[in-house]
Amino acid sequence: MKESKRIIGIDIHPRCFAAAALTVNKRKIWLHARVEMTDLDHWLEKNISLGDVLVLESGSNSFSFAKKVIAHGAECIVLDSVKVGKISKSYLKTDKEDAVKIAKIYLSGLADEVWQPDQKTVMRRQVLSKYTQNKKTIIKTKNMIKCFLTENGVQFPKGKKLYSEKSRNMLLSHSELEMTQKLLLALLYEDLDHALKTKKTLAKIMAQDLISDENAMGLIKLCGIRTICAFALVAAAGDIKRFPTPKKFAAYLGLVPSVQQSGDNKRHGSIGKGGRKETRTFLVQGAQALLKSSDIYGGGFKRWGRALATRKGTNVAVSALARKMAIAAWYQMNGYRTNIHIPERNLNVKIQKISVEIGKDVLREIGYDKPMDFRAEMTKKLVDVA
Repeated sequence: MKESKRIIGIDIHPRCFAAAALTVNKRKIWLHARVEMTDLDHWLEKNISLGDVLVLESGSNSFSFAKKVIAHGAECIVLDSVKVGKISKSYLKTDKEDAVKIAKIYLSGLADEVWQPDQKTVMRRQVLSKYTQNKKTIIKTKNMIKCFLTENGVQFPKGKKLYSEKSRNMLLSHSELEMTQKLLLALLYEDLDHALKTKKTLAKIMAQDLISDENAMGLIKLCGIRTICAFALVAAAGDIKRFPTPKKFAAYLGLVPSVQQSGDNKRHGSIGKGGRKETRTFLVQGAQALLKSSDIYGGGFKRWGRALATRKGTNVAVSALARKMAIAAWYQMNGYRTNIHIPERNLNVKIQKISVEIGKDVLREIGYDKPMDFRAEMTKKLVDVA
């Protein structure tokens, strides 16, 4: 490869991409309107020289594309898609123009570079994404069952569990439903069963992943953080060392208040919608549960949250607790002790729930004859760790 210095903007799609080569002075050298993904290796060999920097915005296949470029020996940078998307020409939008725009945005420094995750982090994020989607499917299917019964005038008794096996059998033999309606209801319950089974399988995968990583497993010692939340934190963080301070990590998760300043006016608002949405959601849910927990659980951390809720409202307190949990997670993953560890009694309950999620069969496969042996070993490890 020849020695050169070019910035090559890439507008990437699932099946193809457009490319534009610019000098560091933003002068166009060449444009490629459409290159098939199947021809990527050949295109790299023919067009990319030593010193070239390929730039693209983050998307579903950006990291796999970048991995192939890096394997070829070139430098590849992935930019924040939110900031890239805010810069556009309303009168003209083509793949070639977008490729040029991406290269110019990189040269101007208006968009931040996105960290490219390792393979383990990619798999964790894929599992977490599937779990989040599956939760939405469960809620949607349950609502569909409720709507179906309401549409057909079926009154379900109060206090009964609508989704239990007993309730299902009662509804499927209901006298007010015709045969076709019963078949449709049975299909809805089958969809719900499948979604619940998928959720259980994904929870098992996450629990197994946690016990194989001491830093990740240590997160369950923190108030308000259980298996799914701990897994979401390590999936979002990847290499925790890339965050120099805990506040940087909290900001990455979108748990810092927004700031608007103009002239002499400055206003601090609520947390925004940016950051890692899935992880932030689990932290917020953990904070909500913490405020409702017993007096023993949470100690001074929870008392601080309740006092804040009295002064500024529950929503502000929940956001503040979630932010402190994220900061404590940063310290925990870096090997430091925090001041929001739960009592050992509550830790035993969390470990017991993890053993149930993993299941007896899997525990035997990884060397534990009884769930009790697993719980004892995990408790000892977590008590000893920072």
